[in-house]
Amino acid sequence: RNPTEDEMTAYLPNAETWINQNLGTVSIKDATLGRLPAKEATKDNRMVTVAIDDAILFLIDTDTKGNSQYWKKVHSTISESFIFSILPSLI
Repeated sequence: RNPTEDEMTAYLPNAETWINQNLGTVSIKDATLGRLPAKEATKDNRMVTVAIDDAILFLIDTDTKGNSQYWKKVHSTISESFIFSILPSLI
């Protein structure tokens, strides 16, 4: 059977909880991802932006090892310009 929405919400309660469960205790800041409220965090060589909507996890996960300033800029550019769109063939 497929999980109910309540079961999925319990599994993926919110972006901040997801970050804490997967990165540990880190500083988390507010962000957006395609007009969805999101959270962003950095730990070691990893930068993530997380949004959860209708029990669906949207994640941008970047390995910043090497040239961290460059990869952080790339991550931010992708996160800030991300757009959800319906394909014309589905309308």
